[in-house]
Amino acid sequence: MTPSLHIIRPALFATVLLGAIGLSISAAVMDKLPGDIAVTQWLQGYKARWFVELMQTLSSIGGVAPMLLFMLSAGMVLYARAHRAQALNLAFVALAITMVPVLKEAIDRPRPTADAIYVLSEVSGHSFPSGHAFLAITFFGAMFYLAPRLCGPGAKFVLSLRLFLAAMILGIGLSRIYLGAHWLSDVIGGFVIGGLVLYAAVELFHLAQRRWPRSSRSAASLDNLPTHV
Repeated sequence: MTPSLHIIRPALFATVLLGAIGLSISAAVMDKLPGDIAVTQWLQGYKARWFVELMQTLSSIGGVAPMLLFMLSAGMVLYARAHRAQALNLAFVALAITMVPVLKEAIDRPRPTADAIYVLSEVSGHSFPSGHAFLAITFFGAMFYLAPRLCGPGAKFVLSLRLFLAAMILGIGLSRIYLGAHWLSDVIGGFVIGGLVLYAAVELFHLAQRRWPRSSRSAASLDNLPTHV
């Protein structure tokens, strides 16, 4: 890591952390933030049947069970490709979901109600942060980072996987707003808090490469592969 990155990365982490704290405090004292209703109403203005079904499908994919299945599959691929340290580190990402219920209880923000928007997905529990958004950014974000290890030495495959994962992250977040399960600020909160967990996971991946160079040597070489066509 260059000297400048030694400064930039911790500073960026601290900035995002402060943002997450500020957003969490705001969510704790306000049921919705400015713009939450307007964004939901704008998204729900598009009522094509295929789009509604797409949003429902993406929301289902972003649930705990499907996401854990994705993570387990990724871990098996990594293990089979001899990236055992990275495969084991995915357990850290999987365990991070346990912090979401704790945050929801502590912040105690109610779900969106049908007095201002359409609620197309009846869900219980608290609203902030969005668990689907948290899962999407941590699970798919980890797979995004590990794409060269998952795909092997093929830049086109790496790029295709990363584009797919980025689309899934965005789509799952939008689906929760469209279905009326969360406000925009809930989804942003899930992305921001999940991003902090993802940062910690990436640091663990780097640590694993340094601590177990034999199992990570091929993974390290894949980091230098081009990811453009």
